[in-house]
Amino acid sequence: MSDQELVKAIIRGDNSAMRDLISKYQDLVLNTCYKVLHSREDAEDIAQEVFIETYRSATGLRNEEILILALSHFAQQVYQLPERFAEYFVPVNSTA
Repeated sequence: MSDQELVKAIIRGDNSAMRDLISKYQDLVLNTCYKVLHSREDAEDIAQEVFIETYRSATGLRNEEILILALSHFAQQVYQLPERFAEYFVPVNSTA
C-alpha cells in the first residue's frame, strides 16, 4: 500500500493502516530519537508518543497531508522533549 493509500485509510479510521504506517516508519523514528537521546528506552517512549499523537491528529484530517504532519510532529517531539530528557542536552550558549 502506498503512503497516500495508507493515509486515506488512516483518515477513515482503519487501525490496520496505522499499524502498517508504524511498521514502515518505526525504524526511522526510533533511530532518530536514539541519536538525540542516546537511550533506547527513552527513544522508545518518545517514538511511541509520536505515533500516538500522529494517530490522534489523523482522525480529524480530510486529506493526505497527515504524513507530512506526522513527520513534522515527529521533528517537534524530538526537539521539544519533555523536561525529563533535559539532562541529555547542553544549551547552545552554555560554556559547559
